[in-house]
Amino acid sequence: MLYALWLLAAPLFHFEDVRPWRWSEGRQERIPALSASLDNQSGDDWAEARFLVRVNCSNGGTREYNILLRDVLLGTQKVEVTAFDSIGVVEACEGTPEIDFVSGRKYDDDKRPSYILLGFSMQYGDDDPPSLHLEGILDYRHRSDSDSETHPHFWRDHGRRFELPSVPGVAFYGFRVEPGTLGLSGFLLNRDPASTGPLSRFLRFYSIPPGKVAYLGIFHVQRGPGQLSSVTQEAGDQVLNDLPVLDARPVIRSSPVRPGTTSSLTLGR
Repeated sequence: MLYALWLLAAPLFHFEDVRPWRWSEGRQERIPALSASLDNQSGDDWAEARFLVRVNCSNGGTREYNILLRDVLLGTQKVEVTAFDSIGVVEACEGTPEIDFVSGRKYDDDKRPSYILLGFSMQYGDDDPPSLHLEGILDYRHRSDSDSETHPHFWRDHGRRFELPSVPGVAFYGFRVEPGTLGLSGFLLNRDPASTGPLSRFLRFYSIPPGKVAYLGIFHVQRGPGQLSSVTQEAGDQVLNDLPVLDARPVIRSSPVRPGTTSSLTLGR
């Protein structure tokens, strides 16, 4: 049974579309498992948060079980969690669910998850319409001379894609990243980070503050003959007021932090 629910679970955790039980084919019974939409309006990102799920049974009495959620970020997210310790202990019943916040651990201020936001457009030929398709980016981190690594980030995992009527021919992509100095080192056109081609032959560094959305500007890619490509970046500050808030986070302008970075690079094998 689906319950429509809007509860204050303190501090400002709201749950909707709550299902407190899930059918188990193996056990041939309903087990304690929470499915819900959680809106974190607490103003904080939580590394973990523990909740008590209580069902007021229609035939009298209550059923209760605990759940532990990890990575509870600002905004709305889908919750699917099974209370394994309560299987075979807490029996399902029909009734009205309630959810209470029990305890939690917030992310340290300097470790809060961040996002970057950028515009993207790729031109294959002078007479062809631009392609707005992008799957991900390559994030290069240089922590020391002996500690550097590159990670792919895909917007379908923890991000967002949208277009603005005021900026035709450009799509905007948001990616979840770690705070700190991000090295934008390439664009990914599919989910395979090994098939980067010439679009991974540039590097620009940006300072990404914790807990915010850093807007990097608009990137235009021109595909030339063979493996030759060029990437041009424009500030795109005219769209700042039109950019939507991502997961209740403010959008700030971020510029390259390394002196001498040019606005246009030519890339090739």
